[in-house]
Amino acid sequence: MIDLTIVIVNYNVRHFLSRCLDSIVKSELGQYRITTVVVDNDSIDGSVEYLKQNYSWIKLIENRENQGFSKANNLALRQLDSQYVLLLNPDTILSPDTLRVCLDYMNLHHDVGALGVRMIDGQGNFLPESKRAKPTPWNSFCKLSGLSSLFPNSKLFSGYNLGYLDEFENHDIDVLCGAFMMMPSEVVKKVGLLDERFFMYAEDIDLSVRIKENGNKVVYLAESSIIHYKGESTKKGSANYVKQFYLAMYQYVEKHYGNQKSFLLFIKAGIFFRGFLSLLKRFLKNWLRPFLDFVLIYFVMQGLKNFWGNYYFHDSQYFDNQVIRYNFLVYSFLWVLGLKFTGWYYEDARLGRLISGMGLGTLLILIVYALFPAEYRTSRALILLGSIVTTFILLMIHLLFKLGINRKSRAGEQATNALLVCDQNHVDKLLKITQKHFENITLVGVISPVVGDHDLYYLNSIDRLHEVVKDIRVEEVIFSNDDVDISTIIHAMEKLPSNINYKIGGGSHLGLIGSKVGSESDGLYKFDVSFRIEKLFWKRIKRMIDIFLGFIILVLFPIFIAFRPIWVKSCLAIIFGKKTCVTYGGEKNDYFNLPKLKEGIIKINTEPNFNMRERNFEYAKNYNGLVDFKRFWNELFQKK
Repeated sequence: MIDLTIVIVNYNVRHFLSRCLDSIVKSELGQYRITTVVVDNDSIDGSVEYLKQNYSWIKLIENRENQGFSKANNLALRQLDSQYVLLLNPDTILSPDTLRVCLDYMNLHHDVGALGVRMIDGQGNFLPESKRAKPTPWNSFCKLSGLSSLFPNSKLFSGYNLGYLDEFENHDIDVLCGAFMMMPSEVVKKVGLLDERFFMYAEDIDLSVRIKENGNKVVYLAESSIIHYKGESTKKGSANYVKQFYLAMYQYVEKHYGNQKSFLLFIKAGIFFRGFLSLLKRFLKNWLRPFLDFVLIYFVMQGLKNFWGNYYFHDSQYFDNQVIRYNFLVYSFLWVLGLKFTGWYYEDARLGRLISGMGLGTLLILIVYALFPAEYRTSRALILLGSIVTTFILLMIHLLFKLGINRKSRAGEQATNALLVCDQNHVDKLLKITQKHFENITLVGVISPVVGDHDLYYLNSIDRLHEVVKDIRVEEVIFSNDDVDISTIIHAMEKLPSNINYKIGGGSHLGLIGSKVGSESDGLYKFDVSFRIEKLFWKRIKRMIDIFLGFIILVLFPIFIAFRPIWVKSCLAIIFGKKTCVTYGGEKNDYFNLPKLKEGIIKINTEPNFNMRERNFEYAKNYNGLVDFKRFWNELFQKK
């Protein structure tokens, strides 16, 4: 029988998963035998094919939908044939001794029902969720109110994360983190699998509590450490995170404290409060600039009406009409709407989007203008003048803002110095990986991975890395996974200042992961192509085409119902954004790694013996709204 089964649930983090699997391969197992099961929750980043090509030794379970953490783990747990099982997150990296140390401890302490280890994040900081107490009403209040953060070492206030317990000592605790949770298989079978009502979050709390109630110990083992790059599947602070986290907490409280109505009300209040803060943050992020532009444009138009009235009509009060002031509100709204639609508020916006947005807004204003009674009209010249002046002002504000950002960025670029910790033979490979993705990193030296190495090629050896960092201004330390094992990396990270960024590169798969690598996924396994269809501007173009075609079907439904009744049934879903007119063709594996599209009434191509994967790729990469119109027309008249 296998001694240990490792269960990993993956969802779109293959760049981390590869490192996790590599660390398992490098584990010092001694006499122990392990098997690794990866349950893929319908990833769209090519994880399944990637695993099949590079990690044929794992057991792979493919889900056709994202079933959540609990259900996915249970698929593997129901097939257990080992003495122990380890639930492991894909965004973790094990020290070489972690599995052996944990299995040795479990074999010596038969009363232990669950075991966790010391976890640090990508910057070397201890993760307090490594050891937690049962979430009582008081602990939860301190956590939600922030008292535990204000008094992190207080026994009274930091009970949730047990901040008063030494992180470098073993402890009997209540709750472990599901990122690393080792258990005897018999205990799992006795207390039951993960509760599938928890889609994500709180399932580890629930399982830990059930194990404790079964009479087993839950142990925090400080004798080995792992790296846990937190929150890759769901970004903290996002609306989805808030929803999932607090829903899970409410479900947990309802299950274990159902008779304590005040506790349930408190959790509900926490959910609504955090939800409000999340919505407010998203509103400010998405609508603050448009709102400020709306106000700016309105006052610009107020000033221009006096100027134009005096210049053209020789009467500065010519446009002093209360209704005309309301017109300016409409004009300001339509201009901002045009800017929003063309993507001017997108981060990478350029001058073309400003001009096209103002042009679209002006066109909409002139259409509305034609509907106004003559006595309520301003002047077409005033509208055109307003569009020109507003465009100039917005451009100047944008350039000044960019100038400030660039100055700040340049200041940061001058300070981005890096040390490589690797063997001399691997310097070029690691430097090539780094500079490919980080142009502004300057190499200030190489540290030997061998303790006490006095080779003059190196600045110093890894045991004195912390002294080098103190003497030389360094912001980045990049370790080679070829030359330095994870336990040594963890030890080095713990001795260095907390403001240092760390990255790990090399290994069997070229790539880099780290605490601040990339804005989207913190990893560098990315597509080399840019898909038009996921760009904000083209998303809006596609959405407008859907609305237009949806209304065409709705208005001409007597005709369409005779030839395309399914289209008529779906037209409202298309108009309200539940479906799209044109979507990918073929089977799911023909577009599994492409940007997601909603269910459509028309596929991009239906010809037999056609390379659908290539066709879908081309559609996503070079999307053009005319393609949707053409497919709609051809499908309507049975043309392929």
